[in-house]
Amino acid sequence: MSVEFKSCFSKEFDEYLYIKKATLSEKAYRYHRYILAEFDTYLIENSYESFSLEEETINNWVSLLKKSLHEKTINYRLGVIRGFAKCLHAKGIHAYTPPYMITHDDYIPYIYSEEEVQRIFELADSIPMTKIQPDKDIQIKYPTLLRMIYGCGFRLGEVINLKMGDLDLDLGTVRLKDTKFNKERLVPMHPSLTEILKKYCCLTGIVGNPNSWVFPGVDKTKHITERAVRRKFETILHNAKMSIPGREFGARGICLHCFRHLFAIKSFKKGQLEGWQMDTVIPYLSIYLGHKSLKETEKYLKFDSLAVFPETMEAFDDYTKGMFPEVNYD
Repeated sequence: MSVEFKSCFSKEFDEYLYIKKATLSEKAYRYHRYILAEFDTYLIENSYESFSLEEETINNWVSLLKKSLHEKTINYRLGVIRGFAKCLHAKGIHAYTPPYMITHDDYIPYIYSEEEVQRIFELADSIPMTKIQPDKDIQIKYPTLLRMIYGCGFRLGEVINLKMGDLDLDLGTVRLKDTKFNKERLVPMHPSLTEILKKYCCLTGIVGNPNSWVFPGVDKTKHITERAVRRKFETILHNAKMSIPGREFGARGICLHCFRHLFAIKSFKKGQLEGWQMDTVIPYLSIYLGHKSLKETEKYLKFDSLAVFPETMEAFDDYTKGMFPEVNYD
C-alpha cells in the first residue's frame, strides 16, 4: 500500500523511505511509513509550511502524543523522526533532532496461576466452530500456537512467522529467523510439545512442504496475523473472567506476552530446584529467549511475584547484586 504525503516535506519523506527500504525489514519499513504518514498529517493539520524542521513543532507533536501514548511508544516514533531529521541535516536542511524521552520501566507483568493456565487451555481447546468462522483449522491451530508460546517462551511474532522448514520434528528443535533483534537461534522443545507439533503438522497436511506456513491465515499464502491471535486470546480471557480492574489507559494488562514472563520465571525456578549454578542458568536462559543482554533477562525475572516464587527471587537477587545499576531510563 502506497502512502501519498502532502505536507511541505512530501518529497523528502518519499526520498527517505526509498533509502530506508534497502536496509529495513518489511515490517520495520511499514512502521516507518506509518509514522511518517502520521507526522505528515500533523504538519498539514497545523498548516506547517516552513522548509525546516523546528524544535517547537516537534515538541508540540510530542506533547500531543503524551495524551494517549506510553513513553516507550512515543520513543519508537521519535526514533523514526530522528532518522528523518538526520537525513534532512545531511542534505543541508535545518532540522531539529529530538532527544528520546526518559522512560521509567514500571511494567509489572501478570503471572498466571496453574489454575488459570489450565482454564485458558481448556477454553482454547474448545473454540466453537461457527458459520461465520472462516478458518476451518482454528480448532487445532490456535491451541497448538498457544502451547508453543507457553512451552518455549516465544514472542508471538516469532511463532506466526514459522514455516515447516524451520521445524525439525526428529530432533525436536525450532529455528527462529525473523526475531526482534535479528538474532537467529535454534530452540529445543520439550518432547511433549514436539509430539503435539507432529500431530498438528500431519493433520494440517504441511509435512514435506518446507515453504508452508505453520500457522497460516484464512489465505494460506500468508501467516495468521498478530491481531487475529490477540483478539482470539482476548475472547478467551473474557470467557475465563480474567481482567485487571482499574488499569490505566495505555498500560499493558493480561496478555499473551505474560506467558513469556511465566516461562522465564518457571525456567529459572526449575534450574534452581535442580541445583544448577545461577551463573549457568541466567546466561543460558538469556540466549534461549533471544535477549540481547543479561539486563533484559533481569527485567523478565524481577517483578512483584515474591508471594509466588519467594525463594527464586531471593536467589536471583543474590546473583545479580551489584551487576545491574539502578537507572530510571532505557
